[in-house]
Amino acid sequence: MHVFFIPSWYPTKDRPTAGCFLREQVLALGRFGEGTRVSLSLHGAGTYLLDPRRPMVSIRRLFRFFRAPRRSIETVSSNVVEIERPVVEWSMLLGGNMSGMLRSHYANFVQAEAMYGEVDLIHAHVGFPGGWIAWHLARRFRRPFVITEHMGPFPPPVFLRSDGTITERLSAPFLASHRNVAVSPALARVMGRFGIPRVAVIPNLVDEERFSTSARPPSSNNFVFFSLCHLVPEKGVDDLLKAAKCAMAEVPALRLVIGGDGPMRRSLQSLAGRLGISDRVSWLGMVDPLATPGFYRDSDAFILVSRAETFGVVYVEALASGKPVIATRCGGPEAIVHEGNGLLVPIGDVPAIASAMVKMAGNSERYVAEKIRSDFMKRFSRPAVVGQLLALYRTILNEPLHESAFEDIYH
Repeated sequence: MHVFFIPSWYPTKDRPTAGCFLREQVLALGRFGEGTRVSLSLHGAGTYLLDPRRPMVSIRRLFRFFRAPRRSIETVSSNVVEIERPVVEWSMLLGGNMSGMLRSHYANFVQAEAMYGEVDLIHAHVGFPGGWIAWHLARRFRRPFVITEHMGPFPPPVFLRSDGTITERLSAPFLASHRNVAVSPALARVMGRFGIPRVAVIPNLVDEERFSTSARPPSSNNFVFFSLCHLVPEKGVDDLLKAAKCAMAEVPALRLVIGGDGPMRRSLQSLAGRLGISDRVSWLGMVDPLATPGFYRDSDAFILVSRAETFGVVYVEALASGKPVIATRCGGPEAIVHEGNGLLVPIGDVPAIASAMVKMAGNSERYVAEKIRSDFMKRFSRPAVVGQLLALYRTILNEPLHESAFEDIYH
């Protein structure tokens, strides 16, 4: 089986964590896909995005674009190849250079077939631009295609009309695709409310070999909560700090380690100072993905009290490390966290968050690392999720092509 993969985001030198879970899925398909070959099609992944608010950055990106090769092919593994033809992008308000993106992915598709034989199926990640590009390629080459949606909140405001419906630019690919995939039941329900049909739920995966259930070194008697996120309002770190102050009053040994950076870092550090807990909170800043397993290992539990999550890869990484989790009922976590591996609390409920922290710190023996890890393996490991993807692909390929999927319903 030859799958042509179109991600809307992908890791770059400037943004090594952007879409890293998509790259992991591609590599997992290549390794566990039972002979599946993946051709990954890229047009720059934002490397050449012009931003009028940042003129100097945009100028540097233009220079980088003109120095970049017009085409690059990299064999990532025996079954995965990356094909990239860079394209300059700009604001969607000015069209976003969608015609340039289409030409890039069209040429990548032709290249992939010349190198590795006929593409059987196109798999795009995120309705726009990936799904929109996949829809156009599917009509041009008459191949089935599937879209996996990750965006939260869904739909992005730019695609939402005043009457509460979504624009054709986003809806048309979903209506034409052979299947649509949501990464959580919560996201599937939201997509259904907007009239998106044929929605299946397949979660994101985590590379089980990167994480282990190694016990935390017994360097102190502290109980360490680890949190990892982009420091933006949606992640609720201000709620976490307020809850931590209350919990620390009851559990003096409690400590909090926060990984990640973002526009709120200074204000959050100031809040920790005003709360009088600065000496019990550690700030790691931006964390290298290669270093994250060590931070899970060196903690007793993971906590992230987001206000919205379509999935939540960091929760799953914690489970892969055998660590219990505290999360909010904000969408994605409800399909990840249960009474055997953690605690769920209401969004923004500081007393409930504090109570959960005290409860987990005082009852850590009830969470058995090997059981948490075993549950993770069954639901979110590479073999488990790749199995679901292959089953979906085979179902699609065994169905007759529906002519309606190739009609031009976008005007």
